[in-house]
Amino acid sequence: MKLLQVKSQVHRFENCAEFAEFFNIGEGDFILTNEFLYTPFMGSLNLKADVMFQEKYGMGERQMKWLMLSWKTWKAKTIRELSLSEAVLL
Repeated sequence: MKLLQVKSQVHRFENCAEFAEFFNIGEGDFILTNEFLYTPFMGSLNLKADVMFQEKYGMGERQMKWLMLSWKTWKAKTIRELSLSEAVLL
């Protein structure tokens, strides 16, 4: 029995500004990423989304718990969640 099927869809953009405009990233969006990726590629876009930088919480299980607690706080006011990684920006 199949309960859920998600069909992937690939989009291609020439730059992050096109990506942000296409998906209308702004208030109500939550972005989890690394600062070294966000700042040079999306920082100048001045998006109104809430952004959390993973490295601010360190490495390991204990820090991941703090990250999840902070995320739950933001989740209450979040409509959409985005996770940006190196693979997304290639």
